[in-house]
Amino acid sequence: MGSEDLAILVPYSRDSRYSYNVLLAALEKFLHELPDVFIVRMRNYSLGLTKFINSLTSLLTKYRRVLIPISFKTTELDQALTLINKIFRVKRKVCNKRLVFVGGGPHPSGDPMGSLRLGFDAVFIGESEDSFVNFVNSLMELPKELPIVDGMAWLEDGVMCFKPRRSFIDINNYPAFSTLHRLFNPIEITRGCSGRCFFCQVPFMFGGVLRHRTIDNVVHHVKLMTKFKLWDVRFISPNSLSYGGNGREVRVELIDELLSRIHEVLKRSGGRVFFGTFPSEVRPEMINDEVVKVIKKYISNKRIIVGAQSGSDDVLKAINRGHTVDDVINAVSTLLSNGLGADVDFIFGLPFEDDESINETLNVIYRLASMGDVRIHLHFYMPLPGTPIFKLGYKELPENAMRKVMKLLGKGKAYGYWLRQKEIAEMIMKYYRDGVILTRDMYEVKVV
Repeated sequence: MGSEDLAILVPYSRDSRYSYNVLLAALEKFLHELPDVFIVRMRNYSLGLTKFINSLTSLLTKYRRVLIPISFKTTELDQALTLINKIFRVKRKVCNKRLVFVGGGPHPSGDPMGSLRLGFDAVFIGESEDSFVNFVNSLMELPKELPIVDGMAWLEDGVMCFKPRRSFIDINNYPAFSTLHRLFNPIEITRGCSGRCFFCQVPFMFGGVLRHRTIDNVVHHVKLMTKFKLWDVRFISPNSLSYGGNGREVRVELIDELLSRIHEVLKRSGGRVFFGTFPSEVRPEMINDEVVKVIKKYISNKRIIVGAQSGSDDVLKAINRGHTVDDVINAVSTLLSNGLGADVDFIFGLPFEDDESINETLNVIYRLASMGDVRIHLHFYMPLPGTPIFKLGYKELPENAMRKVMKLLGKGKAYGYWLRQKEIAEMIMKYYRDGVILTRDMYEVKVV
C-alpha cells in the first residue's frame, strides 16, 4: 500500500494532546511503513475547526482513505459534537468507506454506545496504544475493510459489539511521547489506580492494578528530552507516591532512586524535576516525613498537590476515597514542617453532600488555610459516564456556602475554575437527560 493510500488527520486540542502524543509515538515505533500524518492544532477552536475541515476536504482529493481519530473527554463534549457534525457533513458527500472516523479517550471509554450513536465507525475503550497500532496496520493492509481489533467497539444492526482486550499493556513497551513529531509531554510513570474513587474514570479505564515505567525507561526518556533541549521534567501518575508499589504503600527507596538518577542526568544542564505537582498529585495518607525528606532533595517545585476532595469523613467514605480528614491534616502538617507548601484539592457538588458535610468541609478548608503556606484548589463535581455515581448527578452549593467560598477566593487563599466546572456539570447532565450520553444499563452488548 503506497503512502498516498492513507492519511491520518488529527484534531490536536490542548485537553487531549497527551493522548495523541502517545498514539502517534506508538505508530512510529511499531509500524514499518508510516501513513502520512497531518496535525491541525485547535488552539482557537473556531479557527481550528475551519482549518481542520479545509484540510480534510483537501486530503480526500489526494488520498484514497483518510482516518480521523478523535480523543476527547466528557468535559469537551460540546466542542466534540461541533467537530463531529462538521465531519459528517463531509462524510455524506464522499464514499462512506473513504473516511474512517474513530473515537477514543475518556468519554468514548465511559460511554461507548452513546459515542457510537454520534456516528463513529468504531470506538476504543480504555488504553489504546496497541489497539490503535493494530487498527492502522490492518487499515493499510485491508484498505476496503473496517478492521476489528482488541479493545474496540462498533455497531451492527444497532447493537454494540465489543472485542475485549486480552490484557493490560506494559507501558514500558510504548514511548511516552513522539519525537518524530516533536510532541512532548510529562512522562507517564504509573498507569492504573488502586483507589477506585467513585467519581473518577481512571481506575475504570486503566484498571486497579498499577503498572510502572521502569527507572531505566524513565531515564531513557529524560535523556531524549535533553537532546531536544527540554530541561524541565514532569510526570503523569494518578498518585506520584505510588511509584513502584501497589498503591497502598510508599516505596521510598524506588522514589529515591528514580529522582536521583534523573537529577544526575539533568544537573549539568541545570534542568529541573517537578514531582507531586501538575499533572499529578499525591494521596494524603501516603505522605510521611521519610518520603518528603527524600523528594525534597531533588525537586524544584516548592509545593505539593494533595488530593483531599472533601472535609467530611462521611462523604469520603461514600465516594470510596480510602482516607480520612485526619490524613489530610497530617499530610499538610508534614509538608509544612519540611518546608514545602501545599495545594489541597477539594470538590464541591458531590451528590452525597448535605448542609452538615458542606460546613465540615468549609471548616477544614479554613483550618488548612490558617496553617501556613497552603492554598485551596477548588473544584466542582462533574459527573463522568462510566463511574459508579454518574447517574446521581451533582448537588447545588447553598448560597451561604458560596459566600464563604468567595471570601476565600477574595483573600487569595483559594483558586480554581470551579464555576466553569459547574457550567460543564450542567451541560453533562443535560446531555444525559437528552439521551446523548447513555449508561450501561440502557443497552445490550454483544461480546465477540
